[in-house]
Amino acid sequence: MDAISRLPPLVAPHPAQRSAPAPEVEASPSPAIPPPNPSLAFDPALGLLVLEFRDRAGEVARSIPTERELLAYRIAHLRGEPPPGTPAAPAPQATTPAAGSVPGRAGGNPGKAPG
Repeated sequence: MDAISRLPPLVAPHPAQRSAPAPEVEASPSPAIPPPNPSLAFDPALGLLVLEFRDRAGEVARSIPTERELLAYRIAHLRGEPPPGTPAAPAPQATTPAAGSVPGRAGGNPGKAPG
């Protein structure tokens, strides 16, 4: 605490003692910030998230799914088909009668005659 009390008080300089303002320097344009690599893009028409890898020029060099796969998704979408690689819906299964029931009879017991 003694060191703080020994500091001289801060006083603003008199207006006549202030130095002239520094000349303005034109700011050089900052280099363009490259997009993140890889980046994500959402294809709203297909509902897909696409992972894009860019080259040094910032152009998309590769993507997951590939352009060919995206084309297949678009074609399937236009045709109203399920997307490629989607498992087919299971075929409806025939229902089997419950154990002990007789086909054509409502309820009943297979060993007894209706009464």
